[in-house]
Amino acid sequence: MKYFQLFSEQPSVEFMNDFLKCYGLNGFDDTLEFSKGDLIEQNTVEKLENMLLEIVMYYLPCKAKIYLNDLNEKRAITVLSQFLKLFNYTLSRKERIVTKKKIIYYKIQKIENIKSFNLKSLSLRSYYHGHILAFGDLLHRIHPLAGQGFNMTIRDVKILLALIVKKHSLGLPLDSSINYEFEKKLRHKNLIFSDGIDLIHEFFNFERKINNSIVSKSIQLLGKNPNINKLFTKIADRGTLIY
Repeated sequence: MKYFQLFSEQPSVEFMNDFLKCYGLNGFDDTLEFSKGDLIEQNTVEKLENMLLEIVMYYLPCKAKIYLNDLNEKRAITVLSQFLKLFNYTLSRKERIVTKKKIIYYKIQKIENIKSFNLKSLSLRSYYHGHILAFGDLLHRIHPLAGQGFNMTIRDVKILLALIVKKHSLGLPLDSSINYEFEKKLRHKNLIFSDGIDLIHEFFNFERKINNSIVSKSIQLLGKNPNINKLFTKIADRGTLIY
């Protein structure tokens, strides 16, 4: 099981107590505030490096390379925040001016009233009203699984710009007909894309329900093929092109 797409397993409370001591903290309920300067005085980075073999054990290998290489005080705070979330805690932060310098202070805080909601795609029935055109996530909200929402918005911008340039070059007025042409050109593409992402999401849900990893293993197998990787990358990148 993956935790927050960062960890391969949940660390023990005993590990967390030793881990928190690297920051000068005595357990989850310690209300001590600290800054990067305090971590330097505590030799936090050096202490974390002494625990590195234990810390690496909990991270997914690809994430360990990102967050644990070249540790410094800034990364140490990021790593602390990530581990705290596993136990429903977070780091609050406050800015203070001390001797004319802005210093950020951090403190452990319990996460209360955790809420969740289903992530669903959304496509507007109409892309425009008169001269007003919807744009971005308001126009096509898709599941973050794809990581393509911004790509779709960039593609929309390019297509809208092309329509404006075409109208201008023909000496035609820039009126609400642009909105109509924009919707006509994009609606079917956005629907196909968002419905396809929803279908992939349901595949993973089905895999989880039947407790079978055949879909994940198949994707991992395909991902090892460089030609297939190039093909899918090309398809994904078309979100930024006019076609």
